[in-house]
Amino acid sequence: MKKNSMNLFPCALTGIGYGIPVTLLCMTILGGWQEPLGEFTVWTVASALIGILSGIAFGSEKLTLPMALAIHGSGTFAIVVGACRICGYASSFIRLFTGVFPVFLIVYAAIYGINYFLIKQEEKRINAALNSQN
Repeated sequence: MKKNSMNLFPCALTGIGYGIPVTLLCMTILGGWQEPLGEFTVWTVASALIGILSGIAFGSEKLTLPMALAIHGSGTFAIVVGACRICGYASSFIRLFTGVFPVFLIVYAAIYGINYFLIKQEEKRINAALNSQN
């Protein structure tokens, strides 16, 4: 009997990817446009833009990892600052920058660390599979 080791995480991400825009549309149709809905829409669009930027930066074989990280990190920060500005989180750009930057660094480093760990785990799994075939 073949062991079924389906990873449900990509399925959940696909569900979220389809579900959030549909939910925002339905909430607008059913309840009308409200401030929390606008803020959630801004962050949904920002997330989509960050996803596109991730695909471009890390999907390019022409970029080294440090170059991809520099492009991705600065682009992601610009998107986050723009979303914060649209949502009105601060009265000036300086306050926005100084408020967002430390939080951004912590979150970016945490996400990078988690991804690095997951990549290393997958690398070990692949190497073990390759070594067992020899």
